Amino acid sequence: MAIIAGFVLVAAIGSCVVLLLRMFRIAWRDAQDLAAKLAFPHPRRAADWPEARLGAVVADPDADDRFLLVARWPARPDATVLLECEAISSGPRVYELLERWRDADASLAPRRVADHIMTLRCRRTNDAITLHVIRETSVIGVGSTVIRL
Repeated sequence: MAIIAGFVLVAAIGSCVVLLLRMFRIAWRDAQDLAAKLAFPHPRRAADWPEARLGAVVADPDADDRFLLVARWPARPDATVLLECEAISSGPRVYELLERWRDADASLAPRRVADHIMTLRCRRTNDAITLHVIRETSVIGVGSTVIRL
């Protein structure tokens, strides 16, 4: 009986440590994303925004890894862009994640990796997508309205 109780105690402590490490890793990534934004006090591109939300996700029927994204910055209703993107990591999971983030109105942390490469990461999770931004166009007159296509 003592062996079973000891095993249960060790398993409980181990699972608590694993959960604590996961939560610490997520908080660390959120802090890094926020610190990276201090380098761009007046962002000009969506990759430099401190936060983004997706208003629309449209897949290209001819190419599985290309998308049109309407992204907005919640703090600035006039900051809305149309992004023509190509997923660097391919697969149906990319489109599913983008749709789930759009439907949940999830807070995303965009981060510039290279000149036309950005990573979108859902805050408080480790889910991330790396995208090649082919073209970025400002959308005027949309405001904070969420566009569903």
